[in-house]
Amino acid sequence: MGEGPSRVRQRNDPNAHAEREAIRDAQERFGAQVLKGAVLYSTSRPCALCEAAAAQAGIARMIHGEDLRDAGAPVP
Repeated sequence: MGEGPSRVRQRNDPNAHAEREAIRDAQERFGAQVLKGAVLYSTSRPCALCEAAAAQAGIARMIHGEDLRDAGAPVP
């Protein structure tokens, strides 16, 4: 649905984590703030703010890490 690398250093923006960039990209592509039922894949466990953003966006599950651990539904 969406993708996004970390742009923290590029933009000098501490909020430009890859997870939030991917969520923003998907929201723009689909023209919707809510991405109900989507799955967020990440190379590492999302931070608390990214997890809250995923919950707010309606992400259903978060899968992370080299071994693709299922972190379950995001917690706001």
